[in-house]
Amino acid sequence: MPQKLNYKLIITDFDGTLARSDGTVSAICKQEINRYVENGGKFAISTGRMPMGILSYARKIGLKGLVSCFQGAAIMDIETGKPVMEGSMSHELGLEICEKMEELGVHIHVYGLVDYYSNRINETELYYQRVVGRQCIYVENLTEYMRKKHICPYKLICLLQASESEKIYTELSRVFGERCYVTTSGANEYVFVEVCNKTYSKGTALAFLAKHYGIRLQETIAVGDQRNDIPMIETAGLGIAVNNAHPLLKEAASVTSPYTNEENAVAEIIKQYGYTEE
Repeated sequence: MPQKLNYKLIITDFDGTLARSDGTVSAICKQEINRYVENGGKFAISTGRMPMGILSYARKIGLKGLVSCFQGAAIMDIETGKPVMEGSMSHELGLEICEKMEELGVHIHVYGLVDYYSNRINETELYYQRVVGRQCIYVENLTEYMRKKHICPYKLICLLQASESEKIYTELSRVFGERCYVTTSGANEYVFVEVCNKTYSKGTALAFLAKHYGIRLQETIAVGDQRNDIPMIETAGLGIAVNNAHPLLKEAASVTSPYTNEENAVAEIIKQYGYTEE
């Protein structure tokens, strides 16, 4: 007999939330996700990753339906790999952001829907490529390349050591904060300062998915670990931080799980909050 659902849609961040530090999703989490879906729930991933960096992981879990990428700027169909919603920023704004990042002398990524471009090939870049399973297109002068190819990026990021991140985040927020969504995410010792289309966030992605599935926002759970998860945590009916979350995310969340991403936090959250007690 199917279990009655307490929340009909659960949306989770991937890195640092659903995935363990080695980038894999545990068998326990997969089992609980599939059980929740079998009982009629909708389960989705919302990530800052590009589509090619998350679709294969979603398929390995056994997910169907939609996945949110680029902090909500692209919603992809998992089975076909095609976008159902996309919102890149303007070419002119992308150029301005890239030029500022080059002025700051940082390691940059510029993202198209399929490919991404980097101005450095170093250990950090190789690590990132292993994490997302995608190789960059190396371009020494990204601003000129963007101008020549007329690229309208989905987002631009700086790959930084943790000690550098707040300084760069503060400066990019000062310059672009009114016109862009500036946020941070992290993977182990690296912090990514991300500049995205202001129209979109993980919060708008949650609202899009809820409407797509005909589910009220009050019937949704969002789970995350980083600053870029705050919009969906604040949009959901119940916003939950995993125990390894950034302090700002914990402040925004209604609940902090006692479990980390290494301790199957998402599985435990599904068991505790996904179903009614009947």
